[in-house]
Amino acid sequence: MRRSSWFRLAVLLLPVSLLAAACGGSDDDGQAASSSTTGPPAEEGCDETVPGSQIDYGVFAPTASLDPPFVSGGLVGGTELASVYDVLMAFDPETNEYEPKLAESLEPNDDHTQWTLKLREGISYSDGTPLTAQMVSDSMDRLLQSGVRNTSGGFLGTISSKTVVDELTLDVTLSQPWVDFPFVFADEPGMVVNVNAIGDDPEAFGAQPPDAAGLGPYVVERNVPGEELVLKARSDYWDGPVCVETLRFVFVPGSQGTYDALRSGQLDVGFVRDSVVWAAARDNGEQELSDPQDGGALLLVNHDEGRPGSNPKVREAMALAVDENVINDRAYGGDLLTSKSLVQPGSRYESDDIDAFPTDVDRARAALDEAKADGFDGRIEVVCANVPPTTEVALTTEALLEAVGFDVTVSTKPTAEHIGQIIQGDYDVACWGINAGASTAPTAWRSNLHSGSPSNRAGYANPAMDAALDEFFAAPDEDARKAAVAEVNRIYLDDFVGVPFGAPEEGIVFTPEVKGIRPTVSTIFLFDKAYLEQ
Repeated sequence: MRRSSWFRLAVLLLPVSLLAAACGGSDDDGQAASSSTTGPPAEEGCDETVPGSQIDYGVFAPTASLDPPFVSGGLVGGTELASVYDVLMAFDPETNEYEPKLAESLEPNDDHTQWTLKLREGISYSDGTPLTAQMVSDSMDRLLQSGVRNTSGGFLGTISSKTVVDELTLDVTLSQPWVDFPFVFADEPGMVVNVNAIGDDPEAFGAQPPDAAGLGPYVVERNVPGEELVLKARSDYWDGPVCVETLRFVFVPGSQGTYDALRSGQLDVGFVRDSVVWAAARDNGEQELSDPQDGGALLLVNHDEGRPGSNPKVREAMALAVDENVINDRAYGGDLLTSKSLVQPGSRYESDDIDAFPTDVDRARAALDEAKADGFDGRIEVVCANVPPTTEVALTTEALLEAVGFDVTVSTKPTAEHIGQIIQGDYDVACWGINAGASTAPTAWRSNLHSGSPSNRAGYANPAMDAALDEFFAAPDEDARKAAVAEVNRIYLDDFVGVPFGAPEEGIVFTPEVKGIRPTVSTIFLFDKAYLEQ
């Protein structure tokens, strides 16, 4: 697997001398960042759980549930869930490889259409239920049931069959080759829920999973939705000891507020997704792990019948009216990596075949006039979260669209409510992000753009796009991957699917005392080896 530069850690504060270009959750060669582990292994940090030790973590947004099918994805809830349930596989940013965690191994056949998962022996939940291949299979099926919020269904659809070979072995057959299939078991499908612990009230389980729910290093002590989630270290963790006694997850609105809380000592770790805040953190020499996201800043357009975006001329007018540089200046202080394409400059998938939407006010007005001639009344609602920088993105988008003749209404809501509204399809245009890291790009784009994906929030469907996404999954080498991505991007532009405008970085800033956090896929961070340096 190629080496890359996905995660970045401030060099001044490296506790060890090893420094390698690497990624966690994606392997992005072009994005100029450097990475290292955040400290020595846990056995060098503690011999047992340290009484009274605590890490306070400021999240991007509060998770709606602590049950994997009912979180929206790794960005919102992934770190919390990995702490409770653990994962079958994890991405190692030093080697750029997927490594077994709860799994003992995951091996493919020659063409990567069949994978054999073997579990470690002797691992059981605290109620005595053993971790089995059947449990893994059943837990994966829960992600495909109706009503789920999680995006995993978008890539689990490539699984044509699963066979429980024996108690510890699961064979998975795919409908197409997928070299990076281990990603599946590093993301939510690798968080194996003890189905015996769910009980008769799934909502209560999601709010307060019992200690027997997962195999992770922590159990849920207290959950006050929207305020705080408190986890306590378990003494029986299979890969212990767990050094830090308490993990506390809280929500401080906005990246600036989160960073201010970290600087004032209220937080030990803060999630940041704001280019202005990243610039300040780097000026201050903060310790960090971050990742630029292709398509991470875009205007999502609803293609459903009856919505303005069902008319391609409306979509064309919006795409041509938006000026990414104006949005960058007003919302991001000029610090956002910008491009009106799915692939940003410096991305692993950048090539000479990647084009971008132009900004052309005259063409936008002409397209809008055609749409109005077809019966469109010009009115459109833009919905965004009510935290910076998206509040300013919303207002800037309003001004840009009204400048070409749209009648725009802006609605801003709390982040969790905003996400729920998008999942329900109740929007015209929304601030959103596909969030395609270099190794997560196949799953991110498939989840968001494939016609068969339950996580296709735009209601977009095109057989040509489906075929291009399939080619991307099956691509045998880097040149083939870039060619497939260029085709995905070309179709996206031709169909005016949405309006990408930049690749925000997302990740964590943390105090010098915090060591041993490990990044993995989907901006999920593992705390099983974390400790506090005294």
